[in-house]
Amino acid sequence: MSTRQLPALSWPLAHPQWRALVCEAGHWVLLPTDPGAEPTPLQRVDVVLDLNELLWLRLRCPVGRGWRALWPEQWHVILRQAQHPGLWPMVRAALAGRRRRHWWGAP
Repeated sequence: MSTRQLPALSWPLAHPQWRALVCEAGHWVLLPTDPGAEPTPLQRVDVVLDLNELLWLRLRCPVGRGWRALWPEQWHVILRQAQHPGLWPMVRAALAGRRRRHWWGAP
């Protein structure tokens, strides 16, 4: 069985710090609103809750060593199908294997 590469997608966010959530070749990044800032690569993107027309995502940053590795920085984003219906099938396909059994803040 062969796997097909999904096209790159960019989901615009209404957030003061980030402009968009981008996925290219399975790598997720947050694009900042500040033009001089670097994009933030994400270590993991988990689907916390899936209600067909709404996805609640947990975004985690890569961490270094030490105590910070025990509590990685994370953000939560809610995506709604009504915001960008044309992108919805691509977002769901990109997140297909990222559902977790535990949620509500579990690691």
